[in-house]
Amino acid sequence: PIGFINGFFRPFPNGINKLIHLLPFIENIILYTLFIFIFIKSKKKFKNMNSIAKNILLCSLLFTVLLFTLTGMSTPVTGALVRYKIPGTFFLISSLIIIYDINEKQKIN
Repeated sequence: PIGFINGFFRPFPNGINKLIHLLPFIENIILYTLFIFIFIKSKKKFKNMNSIAKNILLCSLLFTVLLFTLTGMSTPVTGALVRYKIPGTFFLISSLIIIYDINEKQKIN
């Protein structure tokens, strides 16, 4: 659990000692706010998703959770943690785009 929390939410607001640590903190806030907003907005649409989109979404989210947990457990330095989180952030953004795209397609139909 500590690795999961460190991987997803670090740097914490009380752990910002330098100005350069503020940017990943703002990135985390924006990314997770968008994720929560889009998930709440399209919660009922997941049942109507095709199997390919579900598989891609599940794979990207599972990869992100595993990567962030491993880096949270093994990396004590904030700068290195931010560097190792870049591939997971890409997969989070791609899953956001998939969810948003499916939500917009079903809104049109």
